[in-house]
Amino acid sequence: MEDRKRVYEAIFLEQVNQFINNLAAQEQGRIAAQIEMIQTGQFEAISTKLLKRPIKELIVGKYRFIFFIDKHLIYFIYAFVKKTKKTPKQYIKLSETIYKSIKK
Repeated sequence: MEDRKRVYEAIFLEQVNQFINNLAAQEQGRIAAQIEMIQTGQFEAISTKLLKRPIKELIVGKYRFIFFIDKHLIYFIYAFVKKTKKTPKQYIKLSETIYKSIKK
């Protein structure tokens, strides 16, 4: 298997770190593999959804990770267990606020 070079560096807000750390090791491994695919630019191998440009959602089973990319940085802003069909609006608003503050 070809070793891919990382194109993006991942930055995790504290809530995302805590969310991942509270999961079972097997789940953490699945999530880490998906995040590594993003970091190496393998977007075709993962499941994402555009929420509101440029805010996206990484889908890993029942888990969702809201993120955006700025240059060569991926900011993982929020993580949660998906319980409804729609992503809660407050998560998207929070993500937009963080995005705007980083872009300043």
